[in-house]
Amino acid sequence: MSDGPRSPIQDWLGLVTRAVVLSVGFLYVVGLLVVNIDLARYGVTNLDLARPEYIMAGALWLLAIGAPCGLVSVLVMVLRKPWADKGRRVATCVVVFVMMVGAAFTFGALLESMSRSLIGLGSSWTMLDRLSDIREFSAPVLVNLILSFLIILAGLWTYGALQRSRSEFLAYSCLFVPFAILMFVFGLTVYALAIFPHLPRYVGGGKKSVVAIALRETRPELTGRLTFPMSPDGRWIGPVSLVTSDEKAITLANVISVGRDDVWKRPRHSAIAVARDWVGVIIFVSE
Repeated sequence: MSDGPRSPIQDWLGLVTRAVVLSVGFLYVVGLLVVNIDLARYGVTNLDLARPEYIMAGALWLLAIGAPCGLVSVLVMVLRKPWADKGRRVATCVVVFVMMVGAAFTFGALLESMSRSLIGLGSSWTMLDRLSDIREFSAPVLVNLILSFLIILAGLWTYGALQRSRSEFLAYSCLFVPFAILMFVFGLTVYALAIFPHLPRYVGGGKKSVVAIALRETRPELTGRLTFPMSPDGRWIGPVSLVTSDEKAITLANVISVGRDDVWKRPRHSAIAVARDWVGVIIFVSE
């Protein structure tokens, strides 16, 4: 027996449900990529799919990068008619660039405030220091804005080809799709390496907790062989950054300071994995 016709409310609820599921799935995938790009600096991957923090990491990316890119998209659509006028094209490009710089600085200041609250800096943190950090957070945001602008332009050119002929549209599409994916992945990598590691975990960032580890037994054979701070008898390790932790092992790395350091010049970090049954106590020195 067939059901009656669906009401508009049922159709609307079904559409909203699908949109929510697709949005959460997209944020999950983005978070999975961001977290693993960050961990790759330590030679570590984490493909445990049952991790809700991936959604938080994706949501933070949406705030830090997706929101300003969305603003740029709206701006480009608004300025499509001036762009079509060749005599006003240069002025339009200048307006778009100025707006992108302003958006990058605004969101860079927001991200800097989140990072600064994490490390608890007091009055000794001068305005010049803050401006330097805002610049370092704004730069990767601006890179993502420029990449999104290029994707939008490529998309508009591809759509314009549809107005001319189907074959030309297909040819443009074959170029646009890999170009858009490449630009998106590149922007995501910039975010994962330059912004994500300096934001607090409680909002979905990748800042590593600073810990001290007490082993169950003394390990004098480790002393002098590792570049990590250790007690002479090898019983204590730390302070170190806690990279990952599971039921089998914990991964440790040297502490990375945040703030004044240039986020573009961070080296690849060495890390060690310590078996869980070696660990007696984990003391969280700071978040």
